Amino acid sequence: MKKIKILFLVIITFLIPLASPFAATFGSQKIKPLQFDILFKGTHSSEIVSINFFETEEGKGIITLSKDGTVKLWNIKKGELLNTYRIKGKDFITATKNNDHIYVLSENKLYYIGNNGDVIETVEGQFSWFKPLSYGKILLLYSNGTMEEVDLINRKTVRKVNIGRDFSTRFYFLPDGKHFIAYSNRKVGFFTKSGNLISEIIPQGRVEIAIPISNRYIYVEDGWNDIVRVYELKTSKVVLEKKGGKFFGVAPVNKDEILLSFAKYSFDPRKVFLLNIVKNSITNTNVSGDGLVLSKDKSLLGTFINNQFTVYKTPFTKTVVNTSIEKEGLSETENQTAETTTTSVPKNEPQEENLPPKLVVEAHPQEGFTPLKVNVSIFASDDSKIVAHFISVDGKGKIGKGTPPASISITFKNPGEHKVVIAVKDDSGKITKKTIIFKAKEKSESFSDYKKEFEEYKKNFK
Repeated sequence: MKKIKILFLVIITFLIPLASPFAATFGSQKIKPLQFDILFKGTHSSEIVSINFFETEEGKGIITLSKDGTVKLWNIKKGELLNTYRIKGKDFITATKNNDHIYVLSENKLYYIGNNGDVIETVEGQFSWFKPLSYGKILLLYSNGTMEEVDLINRKTVRKVNIGRDFSTRFYFLPDGKHFIAYSNRKVGFFTKSGNLISEIIPQGRVEIAIPISNRYIYVEDGWNDIVRVYELKTSKVVLEKKGGKFFGVAPVNKDEILLSFAKYSFDPRKVFLLNIVKNSITNTNVSGDGLVLSKDKSLLGTFINNQFTVYKTPFTKTVVNTSIEKEGLSETENQTAETTTTSVPKNEPQEENLPPKLVVEAHPQEGFTPLKVNVSIFASDDSKIVAHFISVDGKGKIGKGTPPASISITFKNPGEHKVVIAVKDDSGKITKKTIIFKAKEKSESFSDYKKEFEEYKKNFK
């Protein structure tokens, strides 16, 4: 009888790790499972192809796109459907909402849609992927490997670069905003922001998806051999390799951890796990689904499968900083109170360096006669959470909440030099500032100068 009991215990000991195929592949399951709270569920009449989060004054929302071209906007806090738009077309890829406008991408057309549902502009071509930049500007990737920045409002190309067909499936920017990765089913390229190739990764098998985890590491999925690998970008070396099933979705959490959707076979239910790259360990969760997407602050997770999607509240936290703004402008040396730190389970993981927010300011004209009317275009990166902005004209400033306006008009009535200062501040207290000098000339002086030049010209002509 004792022998039977011992044999039974031995069998159970070996079978428990095999209860989850992912556990058998990735190692032990000793870490306590992560619990994600379900906020609400939604459906479409046809298969969902993408979900993405967006932010409004009322809070976070989610935009969903189905195969039949139906776009739905949802209020997450109330779990309510806000709007439904229907786009005529086919082969839809993804939809996003950015700065009060909706972008829908199909394989041969990009739709730029206003809040009322009217299509403002369309761009035709053989597309693979895109990224909204700000205020009507987008970055498009064509199937021939051409990347094009387009100003939809003014209907013009801002810049264009060809990165090659070998990198024409998708592209994603790194957290530093200075580099991006692009890939096809054959290889992955690591590029500078201007499109110069730094290095490339040529894995065995077929590249199903490639996503940067941090400024250092990249996740690459081999769809032929059912293998996931993590590479170091600059050296192209494999730092982690796992296999043993089908992978259906990935979402980076921080520089060391990613969420993976996994099943032993394609017809099995999808389970979501947290993979720690440094510790080479996994943690179970109560989440299931194909596509995975995290909100920018990592507080919400969206998943979808077939025509259903689910929004979860995550166990991850984000830094919350209380800041004050001095009357004369944004101060870089002000007191701050940090309440929590971005982390996941387990806690106290090292965090990536928080970079200052990006700010691009373009002004035209910068010189002319009084009254000099100028237009200033402002782009503040939404990669960081902008909590405040400051605009000063000749020493007189005004502080505003959130991102600055897309453009401002200023008229200088008095001659001389005029200084305009624009600054933005993110939720960690980092500040970026730009200064532009304008020169206004008095008309009477300018006319006399032109008259002298004209007299000189007449003399020389004779």
